[in-house]
Amino acid sequence: AVACIAPYQKVPRKTQRDAREGTIQDDALFKAFIEALHTKKEFEPPGDPRQLIRPAEGESTPLVQYIRQRAIERRARWEKRQGKKWSYMDTVPEEGGKRPRWFC
Repeated sequence: AVACIAPYQKVPRKTQRDAREGTIQDDALFKAFIEALHTKKEFEPPGDPRQLIRPAEGESTPLVQYIRQRAIERRARWEKRQGKKWSYMDTVPEEGGKRPRWFC
């Protein structure tokens, strides 16, 4: 015969029976839970996610306002730069005067 060493040398005692054992069938909360499990729920498809994300007509988000403001500022800088580009042409006299060959 083969003898093995038991990891726990003591034998467990017999435990007392729980007084609440078997009473779950009478519990009102448990009965409501079981009824909720057995009832069929109507499936409602979720709404269109694009409609949930898109703001209502005429409404704008802070990001859209920021982008529009940024575009206005960039356009103003571009127009200012375009105005400076040929500004030296205004300083040259038109009446018979020669235009400078090089402008620095």
